[in-house]
Parts: sequence; C-alpha cells; structure tokens
Amino acid sequence: MAISETTSVSGVNIAGTLVPLSDKIVTLSVTLDRHLALSHHTSNVCRAAYFHIRALRHIRPSLTEDMAITVAVSMVQSRLDYADSLVHGHTNVKRLQSVQNSAARVAWKDNHQLSSGNLLHKLHWLPVQSRIEFKIACITTKYSPPASLHT
Repeated sequence: MAISETTSVSGVNIAGTLVPLSDKIVTLSVTLDRHLALSHHTSNVCRAAYFHIRALRHIRPSLTEDMAITVAVSMVQSRLDYADSLVHGHTNVKRLQSVQNSAARVAWKDNHQLSSGNLLHKLHWLPVQSRIEFKIACITTKYSPPASLHT
C-alpha cells in the first residue's frame, strides 16, 4: 500500500526524549539547511568577508600595496576558499565573486580604470568559479611527477 500523503515529522525520539528537528545545522563552519541549500553558508561567508574588507578599507591609506594585497588574501580570500567546492554550480558563486571583486578594489590602489576581470588579472587572482574548478581538479586528479624526476 502506497502512502499518498506526506507526513510531518516534528522530531526524532532518542531514548524516550523527543529531539526537535532544526531548520539549519552548522558543521565545520558550513551552514546547511534542511534542503541542503547553501544560501545561509554563503551569507555567512559574505558577511564575514565584508567585515574584513571594511576594516581593510579603513587602514588601507597606511599600508603599502603589497601589504594590502597580503591582508586581503589572508583575511578575505581564505574565507572565500574554505569549502568553496560545495557551492560549485550554484548561483551563490556570483555573490562570492562580488566579495572577491570588492577585496580586489580595496587592495589595489589605482583601480578606477580597470574592470573587475582586469583587476583580478593584475593581482594574479583566479575568479571564484575558476578557483573552485581548480581545487576540484587538484583533488580529483592523481598527481604523477614527470619521469625525469624519478632518476
């Protein structure tokens, strides 16, 4: 007999105690909702990254360009890179790309004439989607050194 109705589950009974279901869960700093959508995670990453971009903007006049780029990479780019392969193929990549573009504009002093793509190229930063694809390729491809290194 097939059940045609969907039943609503309010929780899980564990040892006689009803444990309620949660709308979202955070594990290893990745926020997942009950539909496995990553919009909450992306919002958290963007919020944290924009916080650091604003802080960098305040101290930017007293930093050299190299120092500003180093701070942007360590405080912003590292947040964008953490668990970014989870958002591969999602529309959330566009939001992360906006964060990266903002970090690049703050880090690079003379950015008024450059498009975001040219600015990323000058900084030698791959766009977010390309970074994700590169990471996935590195993880899934077995590295084999050239034969000349075996001698």
